Amino acid sequence: FTESAEELREVLDLGCYVSFSGYLKKKKKAGALLEALAAGAVPLDRVMVETDAPYMGFKGCRKGSILHDTKREYPNPPESIPQVLEALAAAIGEDPAAVAAATTRNAEAFFGVRVQPQP
Repeated sequence: FTESAEELREVLDLGCYVSFSGYLKKKKKAGALLEALAAGAVPLDRVMVETDAPYMGFKGCRKGSILHDTKREYPNPPESIPQVLEALAAAIGEDPAAVAAATTRNAEAFFGVRVQPQP
């Protein structure tokens, strides 16, 4: 989701889930959206996270990636999902572990699958 706070309310009023990407790491572009999230605009039971790989790259998106070149923002690797999750958690003022649990539950419900915990 990269739109305005008003559009966020409209989407949520329809009962939709909202997925956030590395756009949240682009503070200048995402400023109004980050403010809306900080103000509690989205409930945890309606959020998911995504990378939008290979698009929506951001500074540092390749940290820990097999793509090695950390100075480039594109292509964005799927491995950047923890950074997206941390950005969302920071924006809404929640613990990253709580946001991870919530987004996992939401994805399971939306896609009709069960995620197996990693050993």
